[in-house]
Amino acid sequence: MKTLIVSAKDGDFKTLNEAAEALKGGNEETLLKIVPGEYRESVVFECSNLTIEGDSSDLIYICDGNHAKKKYPDGREMGTFRSPVLRINGDNNTIKNLTIENNAGIGFRIGPAIALYSEGDGFRAENCKLIAHQDTLFTAPLPENDRPSKQYFKNCYIEGDIDFIFGGATALFENCTLFTHDVVAEYRLQKMIDCSDNDWDAMQSTALRGFSCAPSTAEGLDYGYLFLNCQFTSNCPRETVFLGRPWRPYGRAFFVNCTIGNHIKQELFSDWDNEKNRETCLFAIAGCKRPDGTMIEDSGENGFATIIGPEEADAYVSDFKSFISA
Repeated sequence: MKTLIVSAKDGDFKTLNEAAEALKGGNEETLLKIVPGEYRESVVFECSNLTIEGDSSDLIYICDGNHAKKKYPDGREMGTFRSPVLRINGDNNTIKNLTIENNAGIGFRIGPAIALYSEGDGFRAENCKLIAHQDTLFTAPLPENDRPSKQYFKNCYIEGDIDFIFGGATALFENCTLFTHDVVAEYRLQKMIDCSDNDWDAMQSTALRGFSCAPSTAEGLDYGYLFLNCQFTSNCPRETVFLGRPWRPYGRAFFVNCTIGNHIKQELFSDWDNEKNRETCLFAIAGCKRPDGTMIEDSGENGFATIIGPEEADAYVSDFKSFISA
């Protein structure tokens, strides 16, 4: 394996963009080591068999502030899919021990702002922190793209609010923490909400904060998202967040042995104001509990979710892992 170093002082490349340009189109197995520090840039890697690795996610900080409503000099808006801080296109690529943040701000004001755009088969992220607001992580492709994508996120921290994990990939999230912002509180803190204290009290206790995930699984694909042994946490009030909604009619997401915070609504899932989605999408839970240990399957909290038993869940997890490893 070839090893290259990104360092402003004495590396092979001074910036991530210099490295991306040099590696563009390559297939050689390569380790790109990032020296601890802040890298304030947006970058697209278009290559395969690349591992981008830092010493610790607390030491490697990659950030920028592009967003969907940002305008080019000719007046065109940037759009969601040109906003990522880090975009990786290619097969068998891995990132380890990185913090990636899109710090553009709240989606109500600036629209989606992606931290990581992962595209390609065999993508892996380990021990990474992905931070933004709306649309933090896009697991490509869009369902209109018939090229399959299998991805794996292990021991990652992912933070956002609206649809902050979305896309058409078959993706396993194992031992991850998914944190939902209280975007309403942040909105008022930035003085974007002008309301009385009484109005604020009502909004603070009832307003919908967002959706943890929005899969857009392609029709006919057996596997969408699998959240395994994950923690869903938040600073939002009780029952102000949905666990998920289908971004396209065939969205699929399974939640197995997860702890689901009290910020998640009892209905768990939203049909995105289209009851027909309930006939085509599939959301399932198994062995999931609230922080106090109450099993969700025993509490009647399921909305239109499918409840699966332990044996079926074990078989599904085994089949899912075999599929993404193939």
